[in-house]
Amino acid sequence: MTLTATNSPHAPRVYGPYSQAVSDGKLVFTAGQLPLDPATMEIVPGGIHEQAYAEAFGDHKPARSTVAVAALPRGARVEIDAVAIT
Repeated sequence: MTLTATNSPHAPRVYGPYSQAVSDGKLVFTAGQLPLDPATMEIVPGGIHEQAYAEAFGDHKPARSTVAVAALPRGARVEIDAVAIT
């Protein structure tokens, strides 16, 4: 299996030794993403609804993993990761 790193200018820049996502050509695995506005790299203002971008999924609700932490970086209220098939 060959994995390809993916970095999109439409997503927040990565801080740290990881990729925004990796793909084997069919499956895509994303890193946990904070609700950062890619243009400003600032946390999207508001609560969980504004930070989660649920409208992007339409009727296809994703499975989720939930991890309890004392706090997320930069005061975020949510961090999202995903696995998708292309």
